Amino acid sequence: MIGCASVGGTPARPVAVLALSVAVLVAACGPAGSPASEAVGATTAGRSSLDPAAPGADPAGPSDDEPATPPPNPWLAKSPWPTMHRDAYAHATSAVPGPAPEDSLAVQHVEVAAGVGGGPVWTVVGEAYPDGSVPIWTATLLRVAKAVVSGPEFRFVDEVSFDELAGERESRWARLANGGRWNLLVARDNRLVVLDAPRRELLVLRDVDPADPDSAMAPVDRWPLGDDLPGRLFAVSLTYDGHVLVLTDAGCLGAARLAGLEPVAVGCFDLAEDEEVYHNQIVVDEGGAVFVVGTHAMRRIDWTGDGLEERWVAPYDSTGAGINGRLGSGATPTLLGTTADEDRLVVVVDAATPNNLVAFWRDEIPADWTGLPGHDRRVAAITPLPAATPERNRWSVENSPVGHGYDVAVAQYNGLRPGIWRPCRSEPGVQRLRWDPAADRFDVVWVNRDVGLHGVLTLSTATELLYGSGLDGCRYAYYGLDWDTGEVRFAEPLGRGLTYTDGGNQQTLLGDGSIVYGGGRGWVRLRPE
Repeated sequence: MIGCASVGGTPARPVAVLALSVAVLVAACGPAGSPASEAVGATTAGRSSLDPAAPGADPAGPSDDEPATPPPNPWLAKSPWPTMHRDAYAHATSAVPGPAPEDSLAVQHVEVAAGVGGGPVWTVVGEAYPDGSVPIWTATLLRVAKAVVSGPEFRFVDEVSFDELAGERESRWARLANGGRWNLLVARDNRLVVLDAPRRELLVLRDVDPADPDSAMAPVDRWPLGDDLPGRLFAVSLTYDGHVLVLTDAGCLGAARLAGLEPVAVGCFDLAEDEEVYHNQIVVDEGGAVFVVGTHAMRRIDWTGDGLEERWVAPYDSTGAGINGRLGSGATPTLLGTTADEDRLVVVVDAATPNNLVAFWRDEIPADWTGLPGHDRRVAAITPLPAATPERNRWSVENSPVGHGYDVAVAQYNGLRPGIWRPCRSEPGVQRLRWDPAADRFDVVWVNRDVGLHGVLTLSTATELLYGSGLDGCRYAYYGLDWDTGEVRFAEPLGRGLTYTDGGNQQTLLGDGSIVYGGGRGWVRLRPE
């Protein structure tokens, strides 16, 4: 069990815990010019530690040319992309290939009933069926949808509304007003975990026939939240010991066993008077550390196996433009540092104008770390993002940073309808930064000020490309940026309109060289021919 000892900075204290009963190449169409490579003065930071015997620690460590990857969660589906941001560290990085510059790409569409409630935001991939085909799922504000990928074929299979799952009708307007959320994940054996947020209920769905790719979905388990877990249901994650965690906007976490959704514990932490916890995913490492970012502070909550304990709280500067007019970060935290001898950080983008990348020490604060003037001692670095310009187009950098080793990449956000405020124009800006453990700071590796990538970025280490879609004039294009330089390696023309609109959605690698993202009317797949 993880203790509740003070670990430097803000002292630890127990959360209120209730134990329950239980290819168009850039030469042809890419932007002209090379991205600037800039050095940015960054704050100093220190070192951290991890018990080498901790579960999931990589005994081999990183290779000479590749950093260690996050340990896989054994309870997630064995698939290329089982959860939001792909893995427990929210890295959105995979060793499977995506489209390459030399590929001729076919663009495919699968329609998902959208309209009120929106199209697919997050896309997760399940385990393969006996015939080799692979299921993908999404959850919109109103329904859950399934499609199947089988070689070149991409077909719709089933969708079911939350009203159907509950056996009762609810006003869609009331549903939207009461905080419907689209977070989801796939546990092993293709158990799809989704939120029916307005009804304050967690659901597990499975195929009626687990061997049939065309099988419809049906609920197999439910967890209706009780009065001991107040607030609107916003996020779900899965621990390395097989417990589902849910987060509410009242600052409460609940834990239940995945098998049967038997509740185990509830913990509520104190929020500042005007603080909110909304919309961002929660991340959980292999030791049970849960990281929650609110509008005013980053928190670490330790899951002990049967309870929840607040380990530390670190305020950050939450003033500025914010996301959608709200204060604080709009980005899911990303964990950096995997092995025992690495610095271990949790990073997030703040709401300053322009934005900063803010890093916090995940574990012990180094004894020789004196802290940054005016900030909590747990804050390890505050680094300006050179391509963050919220004052020019209403939006800030919101989407969660991609993580790979000590590197992160993040893009300017452009809202749910890119180009709506400035017709046929969106705010450009993509940047990569690297933590330097010797100099104790983040340095800018490159900046691309010509391209705007609207969604949550994805990195394939096989192709060494960073993927995302964006406006090219009045039309959308799909981009692959060189991970080493930031240069555009390919820009595939897509088209105009809602079919291709990416309002900040996930780019999901399928493991066959193709990639899927959610457009305004359904899924868009780019497949090498």
